[in-house]
Amino acid sequence: PVTIYTVTASNSLGSTTASIGITINANPPSALSFADSPYTFTQGEAITPRTPTYSGTITSCFSSPALPAGLLLSNTNCELSGTPTTVQVSASYTITATNPYGSTNATIAITVNVAPPSALSYAGSPFTFTRGVAITAVNPSVTGTVVSFSVNPALPTGLSIHPTTGQLSGTPSAVTPNAIY
Repeated sequence: PVTIYTVTASNSLGSTTASIGITINANPPSALSFADSPYTFTQGEAITPRTPTYSGTITSCFSSPALPAGLLLSNTNCELSGTPTTVQVSASYTITATNPYGSTNATIAITVNVAPPSALSYAGSPFTFTRGVAITAVNPSVTGTVVSFSVNPALPTGLSIHPTTGQLSGTPSAVTPNAIY
């Protein structure tokens, strides 16, 4: 903070004084760097926090443009953390660290990939169907985004899995022993 100092100039005949105020400010932050950028994260999975290196003191931190939903920056050290909630193609973000005396910035790249599907199940399995009788279509339950479905080995003749919905449907045309698909 400002401190007032009295300076005295003197000789054998007398003296005079002057008051001066001196403030020593902190350095602005500098050399902000995220060493392991670019980042690839997965939607819905908490990220390992990423702490940048820098010099000086940081009192606030922000991104331009705004980070993908669910990701956060700490105001005290620009640490990147959180759980991304939306898919994001690779994009650049300028991270700016500031204090009252200046700022510094770094550019990072972030991609957020869709989470792999999980927990695929078909309620009612194992199934028993009758040859020549259309089955009631069976829809799967799955968590996440699915682009395509496939089955291995091939289903009994007359039954199929829809390639985009995963629905099991059809009319079995041959007697088949119990098998796992």
